[in-house]
Amino acid sequence: MESKLKKENDKLTNLENEVKALQSQVDEKKKEMDRLTGELKKAKDEPRTLIAGQYVVGKDLPAGRYQVTNIGDGTNFFVYDSSGYPTVNTILGEDFYGDYVFFTDDGDQIETHGKVKLIPVE
Repeated sequence: MESKLKKENDKLTNLENEVKALQSQVDEKKKEMDRLTGELKKAKDEPRTLIAGQYVVGKDLPAGRYQVTNIGDGTNFFVYDSSGYPTVNTILGEDFYGDYVFFTDDGDQIETHGKVKLIPVE
């Protein structure tokens, strides 16, 4: 009887260790998922290429959240709200300056001094 009890206790200990190992794997996957969901998700809309110029949000392109990246050597990039107040003033480039993520509303004005790509993001 005592050896049977010891066998059952050993099985229980093994199962507890297995549960701990599985819980550790679940915790690691949760951390990974939290990290990944914090990254930008591309929206379903297609990216838009803008050449140097000025664009009105709501007329030339829909309002929303965008990631802007330069195409070429780099450029100055601005967004002004409907009152003319600058909400984005950045330099886009390959070396020191990178992409930029921003929100737009109808009536905002986008100005770029070079070719850029706007990628809708969630």
